Amino acid sequence: MLLFLFSGIALSQSNIDLIKKHLKASSSQSKMSQNEIDNLIIFDEFTTTSNNFVCHVKQTQNGIPIYNVDSNFIIDKTGKVSGKLKSIPNFIDNAKKRTQKIDLNTALIKALTSTNDVAPKYSLNKLENNRFRLENTQNKEENISGQLTYFLTDKNELKLTYFFEYYSKNGEKDLWNIFIDAETGDLIQKLNNTLKCSFHKEHHYSTNNHTFLFKEENLSRLALLPSGTTNYKVIPWNYESPNHYKEAFPTNTEGRTIVTNPESTTPLAPLTLAASPNGWHNNNSTIGTTTNSTKFDYTRGNNVFAYSDITNSDPSIASINTYTNSSSGVYPDLTFDHPYSGLSNSPINEIHAATTNLFYMNNIMHDLWYQYGFNESNKNFQDKNYGRGGIQNDYVLAQSQDASQNGSPSYNNANFSTPSDGNNPKMQMYLWQHPVPIKVQITNGSLAGQTYNAIDNEFTSGHIELPITPNNLSGELILLNDATTNNTTNPDVYDGCSTATNIVTGKIAVVRRGNCSFSSKAITAQNAEAKALIVINNTFSELELGGGDAAVKIPVIGLSKTDGDELIKVLTTEGSVSAIFENKNNIYADGDFDNGIIAHEYGHGISTRLSGNCLNSSEQMGEGWSDWFWLMMQIKAGDKGSDKKSIGTFTNNLPTNGKGIRKYPYTTDMTSNPYTYADLNKMWYPDPISKTEKINVHAIGTVWATILWDLTWAYINKYGYDSNIYNGTGGNNKIMKIVLDAIKIDGCSPSFITGRDAILAADQAATGGQNYELIWRVFARRGVGYSASSGASNTGVAGIKDNPTSLHTDLPPNILLSDTDFVSNDLINIYPNPSNGLINISFDRSIDHSTLRVNDINGRIVYSEELNNTSDLKTINLDSLQKGFYILNIQGQNIRFTQKILLE
Repeated sequence: MLLFLFSGIALSQSNIDLIKKHLKASSSQSKMSQNEIDNLIIFDEFTTTSNNFVCHVKQTQNGIPIYNVDSNFIIDKTGKVSGKLKSIPNFIDNAKKRTQKIDLNTALIKALTSTNDVAPKYSLNKLENNRFRLENTQNKEENISGQLTYFLTDKNELKLTYFFEYYSKNGEKDLWNIFIDAETGDLIQKLNNTLKCSFHKEHHYSTNNHTFLFKEENLSRLALLPSGTTNYKVIPWNYESPNHYKEAFPTNTEGRTIVTNPESTTPLAPLTLAASPNGWHNNNSTIGTTTNSTKFDYTRGNNVFAYSDITNSDPSIASINTYTNSSSGVYPDLTFDHPYSGLSNSPINEIHAATTNLFYMNNIMHDLWYQYGFNESNKNFQDKNYGRGGIQNDYVLAQSQDASQNGSPSYNNANFSTPSDGNNPKMQMYLWQHPVPIKVQITNGSLAGQTYNAIDNEFTSGHIELPITPNNLSGELILLNDATTNNTTNPDVYDGCSTATNIVTGKIAVVRRGNCSFSSKAITAQNAEAKALIVINNTFSELELGGGDAAVKIPVIGLSKTDGDELIKVLTTEGSVSAIFENKNNIYADGDFDNGIIAHEYGHGISTRLSGNCLNSSEQMGEGWSDWFWLMMQIKAGDKGSDKKSIGTFTNNLPTNGKGIRKYPYTTDMTSNPYTYADLNKMWYPDPISKTEKINVHAIGTVWATILWDLTWAYINKYGYDSNIYNGTGGNNKIMKIVLDAIKIDGCSPSFITGRDAILAADQAATGGQNYELIWRVFARRGVGYSASSGASNTGVAGIKDNPTSLHTDLPPNILLSDTDFVSNDLINIYPNPSNGLINISFDRSIDHSTLRVNDINGRIVYSEELNNTSDLKTINLDSLQKGFYILNIQGQNIRFTQKILLE
């Protein structure tokens, strides 16, 4: 996405002047002309938790920016600039060759056609910097934003394009970014910026039975807000689901509890710095005041408007009437206590409990991550910004049980759409459908009373549903005999691979797996006039009845080898038995009760906004950041990095200690989670629609989240854990600040390499590099070390290289210079340290020849000098370098010296 559409490009004239001055004075930028430097703009500006500016800079020609090439600069509190310019050679000359030959309306029609939309009636509102807004004359919420922009293709061809951003009115109503060539009308790029997370189950059970050291927490806080008490019956934010809360507090059978005044968990001294100073049910623009039109006794406020959208109608804001009212009280004293009985009840009967939890968790995410830099000036989601910067009118629209009662219901999904600053993001939560095991109840013979669990087939065609209980299928079970014992390819008379020789008319045929397809067996039974088929597994592996044939017209189910062998033994001796097939309706887990999924989806909004709304590279780590947001909300006292942490167990109907939805659990233990950077090369899948290989962004994200989780525990091991997640000082608090700062620094089209470097830069800006070694070691351990290299940022991840086999040889030179890092040689002494720039080096004996180097935190040599016949004292001047940590090393014959120095 293009965040610069509605960003204040001229927000800070002083900062752009500092950047231009820095570039003009830098010899490394000599290839860029003065004119090109003069035409640079800041298209996005952020502040870090250490009060530095992060400026995203673009080249322009005639006020038109380049979309997908940007440079990020950090400006510290003294005005010192760091960063490098990414520039397109001969940009101005190439830009002048591009001309606008088709008009805006023609380009719009081509864009809308690509998403099967039609052009609404609109009025054109021209804005500064070649931006525009096509305002829908019937519904202002369906405005289309746009801008003229240059676009650099994968073939390094510069195009002049129309950019459009809009929500589609078709299908799933996704958020689209469309680029149309302004010369030819060709579609240049089409990006779906509704990030969808299906969270499919990959594994079933985990052997981890670690018991957390839980204690019931006091969930009520001091009510520092304007007078009033709000109560919500919800799953507390630091418990992933009702199952997790019940496990922690066994006497709580519901998995929810009353939380009082959760707004008060944010620092409210002084009040004007609070994340939600007017509470969660007030969107007045002035702090401390309210009016009848700006206070709400339902699930709406300044940060989020939560409501159900069970028919997928996607109503306009003005027409929303499916919100959840308070169960009692009058503003500002409100209670939201609506019934919830778990998976046993129909989800629609618990829609108000679901919407309440969705409202609560969205507000928690807003208030918590506000403390770590996702605030108004950094483009967070609020209706009113209280004059604190940014563009307002962009609170989250959160839809519960989306499309669950539609003609074609949607299940097993969750998504988040993040448009430019000033436009409403949208969160859509869905139900998660899980089949209940089919029960085969034997009613006579020696097995009378025995019940077996069966599975349904997964035929792509020819799938016939068993009758739903209480209209149970019942009948006589009989082995289908095809009398093929002398056929070497069909050695089993009970495999159903040839025509039946016994009478199975009106009965339920039983066959063994093997020798022919499942659909062939079904047709054999069907041709013999059986009314259903049971397939018995012939191995102890999990049975999956795949394939399909439209000719199949009978139900087909499967039994395990253990159960099936017992049944066949009885059938061969007793001839037949009778059975009833119990097939209950699916159960539905509601994603609105999964705090982890809500945190994951909201995390997409955070990372998208902070990066500049352009996470569209093949190596983009959006799914990884979102898993990390999920995990950070769940750390508790007593946890260890080596614990196996799974995600997505509730919505996938798994126990809390299940492996969840990722291939490996999140853990610092590499025997349980062996992911390294090189695994990205294997994370492709064939897309049947485009007939191309596509990248599995969820798998890639899992690797990135694994590294961030390792880093989190490295910080906790160094600085300790602080249960005060809002404003504590532990390692968990520190890494939360660093990661959000790094997302801002990394910017558009990130990769694991740039993400690592952004974290190093964030630490340098915040602490002067105190965690430099720690960060490098964590990344090197997972293959993102000094020698790692990445594939093309937009076209694929093939070619990624890492070196995970030898940690010690994949660290920067400034860490590797001695066998034991940073161990001083007694013959050399450095002082003063810290220093203001002048460094004295004293030698206890003469050294014939050596090389003195100073490296910055990225391993670059920033000072070098050859020393000959050195004795006594040597002084070097480093006052031209930025403040922070550096590594001074001296190497020569029989001498190796390394020491960390701090310039301040």
